Amino acid sequence: MWTVEHGEIVGRQGAGAAAGDLFNEQQWSDFELECEWKMKWPGNSGVWFRYSGPQSAYQADILDEPKDYPDAVSGSLYCMGKAFIARNGDASSVKMDGWNRFVVRAVGDHLVIVLNGKQVVDVRDRTFPGPGSIGIQVHPGKQFEQMEIRVRKPRLRPL
Repeated sequence: MWTVEHGEIVGRQGAGAAAGDLFNEQQWSDFELECEWKMKWPGNSGVWFRYSGPQSAYQADILDEPKDYPDAVSGSLYCMGKAFIARNGDASSVKMDGWNRFVVRAVGDHLVIVLNGKQVVDVRDRTFPGPGSIGIQVHPGKQFEQMEIRVRKPRLRPL
């Protein structure tokens, strides 16, 4: 379920702990996206990019699941069909109780994620060259039923 509150995009699960994704309509290949996000934990969300279908996208993850992913915190890069292709293992790079700033840059096969001013991902991958939509995820599952993802100040520019 998606709403706008105080100029922030707010995502919560739907009935029965249902997932929900919110996408833009335009397709992007090479771009730089900046946004700020804040999570009500526990949670699993992220910023989709080059999304062309449920199994065709990358995601700059927003998560805290130490049991399932002890070496991956927010800022890790997930690739549908491959799982994590780059992991941010530095928990100190995430503000668990405040606003975080993402910069996601995709140029050809070069994918970079900067979290709160620290580059946490810098990889080359040709799985999804684009174009595709950009979106925000609300992950399904009872363990995340209290999750709330807030996104503000999105800025997107083509490269």
